[in-house]
Amino acid sequence: MDAAKIYDKMAGSYQNLSTGRFAYLRAVTDIIPKHSLDPLQYLDVGCGDGDRTVEIAAIVGALWVEAIDISSEMAKIAESKMDKFECTSMKNYFSLDSYDLITALWNVLGHIKEADRLESLKNMEMHLTTDGLFIFDVNNRYNLGYGFWNVVKNIIFRRSGWHTFKFKGEEFPTYLYSPREIKGLLKKAGLEIVKKYGVDYETGKVSKSLFRGQMVFVVRRK
Repeated sequence: MDAAKIYDKMAGSYQNLSTGRFAYLRAVTDIIPKHSLDPLQYLDVGCGDGDRTVEIAAIVGALWVEAIDISSEMAKIAESKMDKFECTSMKNYFSLDSYDLITALWNVLGHIKEADRLESLKNMEMHLTTDGLFIFDVNNRYNLGYGFWNVVKNIIFRRSGWHTFKFKGEEFPTYLYSPREIKGLLKKAGLEIVKKYGVDYETGKVSKSLFRGQMVFVVRRK
């Protein structure tokens, strides 16, 4: 099942799902203003219901707020909350505008097919201003929160990053990245890392170690 259909099914429950991960989502949100304040134009990719987009825009003081999401059901909820909204993917999005801040939060990249990942990141690079920042988080295959021996096995046996999660009795695929994969993709996309964090998915505790949670990256154009 593709990402659009997955999030179409989740749209009605998205607020409850967000509440269930409040500590993690809050910790990631709090990282953003440490790096980006007063952006003229802000683009959120994979905005879900749009509530977090609006919150982040208010925190950083964005003057123009634009968002995209691949789910048509999410679009019905989020569209009216933005200055501009488009139902499209990270790869296919196009605008003549450039953005001081772009975000793709709560594992947006984990729902992008392997063949589209590099082009999606290149597209974000293309839409950044010269000094703009792209901030995103991804699920981490080497997160010690999954258990030490599971991480060891993932490293030694180079297990696939594909994982399934259940929602209302159905199984949906998502991808867990390794730090090396992300760093390699960013390099090929013309992006460099400004800062990286590990954030515990249960408690929201922020760490400098990428083994201590899901991965958050702050990047910019080279």
